[in-house]
Amino acid sequence: IAPWNGIPKVSIPSTVAGDITAPMLIFCSDVDQICPCSGDAGKESGVGTNSFMTTYATGVAMLAFGEDDLTWHGGVDAIFEDAKKSGNATLFEYKEGGHMSLGGIDKEGLAKLGEDEAKASGLDNILGLALVDTQLNMGEGKESSQVSEEVVKSVRYFATNFLNDKVNIPKSDEVSFIELIDEAREDPLITVKSS
Repeated sequence: IAPWNGIPKVSIPSTVAGDITAPMLIFCSDVDQICPCSGDAGKESGVGTNSFMTTYATGVAMLAFGEDDLTWHGGVDAIFEDAKKSGNATLFEYKEGGHMSLGGIDKEGLAKLGEDEAKASGLDNILGLALVDTQLNMGEGKESSQVSEEVVKSVRYFATNFLNDKVNIPKSDEVSFIELIDEAREDPLITVKSS
């Protein structure tokens, strides 16, 4: 789910994904603030929209990861392109939904994360709540909370049913992977690509 293709000092996913023989379901969003399907990380949150912010983001990436390529070597699309070699890869490309939404983290989970981060940093709940508001509103479009909740439910549904189908966990309401792909193709929020 929203895999990062910028891992430093090891083989990046887009160079090894094609070696995986197990079925893969990959999720991404072009408005993901951290690992978009393609394009510069941070674009949707305003980072990278001007030369100052681009310089700042590049500097942070260099300090944190030793990397100045904000596209993360082609992003999730590059991972999918390599994964297609296996013949078992499917990509669900969401039109909306930020990084936390794609991770299945809803508003309550994000609030808890923000509170935990604020407590650990000693900066109290004010910063934590600001972090939550920022994460919910970045890259989520005009109706951020509604879009976020829809994406969270969608990702949880598709990921859970994919895993149930592929690891043979019998459920009374189980949906086969073929049915999942058909459902996703009918969803206006998702573009489905398969190998």
